[in-house]
Amino acid sequence: MSTQEDDFPMNRTSETKIPESHGVNRHTYSKSLRIPTEYSSHEDEYKDEYKRNLIRAYEDGKKSYMEDFEEINKLKEQLHQERRELRIEKAKFSKEKSDSEKSLENARRQTESERQKYNEEISNKLRERSSDYVKDTVDELRDREKMLVAWSKIWNFIGVLSLFVGIFCIYFVGEQMIRLINSVQDITANFMVLSALKSLLVIGISGTSSGYAFSLGGKHMHEALKIADRIHAIRFGGMYIQIYGSISKWEETKDAFSDWNVSAPTAFYNMQTEDGILQKLHIQSPSQTTANSKGATDRK
Repeated sequence: MSTQEDDFPMNRTSETKIPESHGVNRHTYSKSLRIPTEYSSHEDEYKDEYKRNLIRAYEDGKKSYMEDFEEINKLKEQLHQERRELRIEKAKFSKEKSDSEKSLENARRQTESERQKYNEEISNKLRERSSDYVKDTVDELRDREKMLVAWSKIWNFIGVLSLFVGIFCIYFVGEQMIRLINSVQDITANFMVLSALKSLLVIGISGTSSGYAFSLGGKHMHEALKIADRIHAIRFGGMYIQIYGSISKWEETKDAFSDWNVSAPTAFYNMQTEDGILQKLHIQSPSQTTANSKGATDRK
């Protein structure tokens, strides 16, 4: 019986060491659990196979790791290369940007210089042309002023001459009437009226002519003074252009010359005509005066 048990592999048992930390008695567990020795040899083979597989997996993992590591190194090298290229591009872009800013600043300065030069040229031309225009205008106004002053003197002289002529005529007519009265014995009323009418007519014509001449002389002098004010205003505008011509605006320049062309009506606008003066004096014709005197004599 014992021989059969020894020949049968399942009857050969081996004790399995169990740590006491599991809470099981080692001797009691070994008696109750018996593993055949054939299984123990297979277990070694399995362990060797497992080791070989483990080593193979390790080698494969190591190889894969090395490949990944090399790939990572390549990527890192590529990244470093791209960074270097990016730095180069950035430096190149910064240089181009700096050059562009410098060229733009130079262009701006050149444009500003050209603008100032253009403004100075325009200002100089404006000063020259405005000075010529002001000079021509002032000369023309001075000639007109001299002409008006001359006409004023002429009309005043005519007025004085009319007064002297009127006085002389009155003296002459009066002397003639005195001589006629002394030589004629019978003097009628009609004769006296006609003599008085002649005297009044001479006085009226002389006074009217003198007043009209003095009026024209005063108006010409008024226009001459007005032109003198215009000359003063134009000179002030010319001085303004000489000082502020390069920086002044059109509205300011126009305001500087705003008083040269006086918009007030001329002194000759409201001047009365000779017919109006005669109508105000109510000078009647000799026939009307004779008729009125006859009517007054008949009523007496």
